[in-house]
Amino acid sequence: MDRAAELCRACRVRPPEERFWEKVEKTDGCWNWTAARFDDGYGAFRMGAQQCRAHRVSLMFSGVTLGPGQQALHSCHNRLCVRPEHLRAGTHLENMADMRRAGRSARPRGEANAMAVLTADQVVAMREAYALGGTSAADLAPRFGITTGAAAAVVTGRVWAHAGGPIAPRGACRCRFCGAEVKTRSSHEKRCARATTGERAFFAANRKWPEPPRHRHWKQREPSRCARLRELLADGLWHDMKELRHAGGWRYGARLLSLRTGSDGEASLLIENRPVDGDSSHWEYRFTGPNPSPRPKPTPKVRRCCPSCGQRLRMSPDATTPAPVAAGTGANSSEPTHKEGQP
Repeated sequence: MDRAAELCRACRVRPPEERFWEKVEKTDGCWNWTAARFDDGYGAFRMGAQQCRAHRVSLMFSGVTLGPGQQALHSCHNRLCVRPEHLRAGTHLENMADMRRAGRSARPRGEANAMAVLTADQVVAMREAYALGGTSAADLAPRFGITTGAAAAVVTGRVWAHAGGPIAPRGACRCRFCGAEVKTRSSHEKRCARATTGERAFFAANRKWPEPPRHRHWKQREPSRCARLRELLADGLWHDMKELRHAGGWRYGARLLSLRTGSDGEASLLIENRPVDGDSSHWEYRFTGPNPSPRPKPTPKVRRCCPSCGQRLRMSPDATTPAPVAAGTGANSSEPTHKEGQP
């Protein structure tokens, strides 16, 4: 009987270190990984159910524990190398710094960048001329074919920081109103101008006038649709349905009825209409004068209740006094309907 069949599965599986090192090709320099790889070129090794990077596993087998946020850095800059002497633990910033020093960055610096306009010698010449004094960034810009902002960035070291030459310190800006040294002059000067010269003088100098203050319910204070219809019909001319729809909205017909009856709170109007060229589907409207006989407004119903039990009282037609109701003739004949003033 096969010896492997007598063992359990955990015993039949070989140790991870044995499986790992048999996939490594050891040389005098780098120990290259020969098995599976990730898409970015690093070696892939399965630890249980997880697919790990081979160089991190090699560093773990050598006794180095990677903490949270730490990476395995290559000193040989070979992604397939798993030799523990060529690996060390570090942060992402250290890894990016090593990549730039090795010239493996995706965005090359200096003259190696295809978008570069200056050379290293020109950058050094600009910084030396600026350090002597008497020359500003605005004077250097046309000489080297760049903008003033780019020249200021070169002499202060914001760009081409790796190039040589004396780098000028970034001086603080000085406010023209109070004389204070600030990082950004624009926002500080605006506040100082408002405090020293006043709001009106500041906006007059900058040719910017503030908008008039709006009420917090300014949208509700806009003219209503009925008011727009009144303004449109005030000239007494004929207006078609398109003009009325533009002024009164899609429900302009109901709003015309409000103008005729005065239900919008204003005086009622007399509005006549006629078909356009005999077409009954298109009409014109115009204002002819005040409506002499507007439709009477409905009288609101007055409802009163019994002060003792709260039951609603039946009102008389004049809506001022409750009508007398015989006992036992209410909604529920078993309970007499109350009259006002009775217990």
